[in-house]
Amino acid sequence: MTATERALVNAVALRVQWGDCRDAIQAEPIPPLNWQLGIHRMPCPVLAHSPWGVSDLVTGRLVAIETSRELAISGAIKRLARAACAERLSIPEFLNRARQRIACGSRA
Repeated sequence: MTATERALVNAVALRVQWGDCRDAIQAEPIPPLNWQLGIHRMPCPVLAHSPWGVSDLVTGRLVAIETSRELAISGAIKRLARAACAERLSIPEFLNRARQRIACGSRA
């Protein structure tokens, strides 16, 4: 792992978009790092323990939420793979297109 990759693995602050809320949290980037996804605990004051979430580090959009860290990561990868396949894109291409759509929507 290069010094740049090690630096990327440190916690990243982001605002997660979850329903109508945007909560500030710390997320840990997950491999592959070029996908720019992060694992984090979901802020959930109702439950005894917070579920795990995987979010897009660029947009803050929630990709998957599960009861365990491993399930959240595998769930996010499966969800992205299905969505990318439906549009006949690779996962990085799908993520880039989704980010562009979100960016264009926020400017409108």
